[in-house]
Amino acid sequence: MRDAIEKEKAFKLINKDVLRTPKLYSTGHSFCHHGEILQGVFYNDHYKDYVYGLTTFKCNLFYSKASFIKNEKSNQITIYPKDKIKAKIAAEKILNFCDLSIGGSIEIQSNIIPMVGYGSSTADVLSTISAITNMLEIDLKEESIAKLAILSEHASDSLMFKKEVLFAQRKGVVLDTYNNMFPAFIALGFTHDPNDNGFNTLSMKPLKYSVNERIEFQKLRNLLSHAFDNQDISMLGEVSTRSALINQRYYPKSNLDAIIKICSKYDAVGVQVSHSGSLVGIIWNPSCSQIFEKIEMVKEELMRFNIASTWTFNNF
Repeated sequence: MRDAIEKEKAFKLINKDVLRTPKLYSTGHSFCHHGEILQGVFYNDHYKDYVYGLTTFKCNLFYSKASFIKNEKSNQITIYPKDKIKAKIAAEKILNFCDLSIGGSIEIQSNIIPMVGYGSSTADVLSTISAITNMLEIDLKEESIAKLAILSEHASDSLMFKKEVLFAQRKGVVLDTYNNMFPAFIALGFTHDPNDNGFNTLSMKPLKYSVNERIEFQKLRNLLSHAFDNQDISMLGEVSTRSALINQRYYPKSNLDAIIKICSKYDAVGVQVSHSGSLVGIIWNPSCSQIFEKIEMVKEELMRFNIASTWTFNNF
């Protein structure tokens, strides 16, 4: 009964008439992200209620690669490393949804550090789904992949979407789709606390935002749409900073106020965080004068908080 309900939740994943003989070997991969630009609750007409949603800050610094080897003598799925349980569940579910009894081994190679906010679990799940669909030579809609990810890990980031979206991470549905990609940026990333042991997202309970915070999130939702439409990196930085400050009341980041002052001092457009992790990013407009000198000065400032490890990334 439960499988039937899950199949309904995942909608019609595939026309089984197009299934071909599965390959013996296939691979798939997914990049990580660097936390969120916006995360909160947003009213949705379909549900007639507020739902949790986020806009992911994509990052191509790190990746997860899944390799699948079919086992002709078994219908069981094994995975290595063994703790990649969510990815194993994703493989089993997609095969179940396709009514296929196929066994094999999955090996995941990832350089994504877990439990700090890079979306390592989602990347593992997506690389595994990609490996399975490549094995079957099928194409799944992004919405179907999102549903599979939610069923596999209960809450998911929006890495499966090519376009930028406001995504309901617990329901697997898109709340808003933006017309453009992120405006050009350069970001300096780091963890706010070198001694932070990370977050187990499954242990995190849904936040109960206040009425005023819900009103603020709607304003930020509108501003973010405007920022994408107009490729306004300054407005996007304003949204990410205000989102970080709201969520600071629930999952505080060390020295966030001081880091925001550093942003202003060195002409950054804003700060973004991983709301369920320890990542922080400072964002600049690439046209900012003497930007690389300013990034080096920010690194020196961060040393006051024992933050010695940093990295830069961009989208161009």
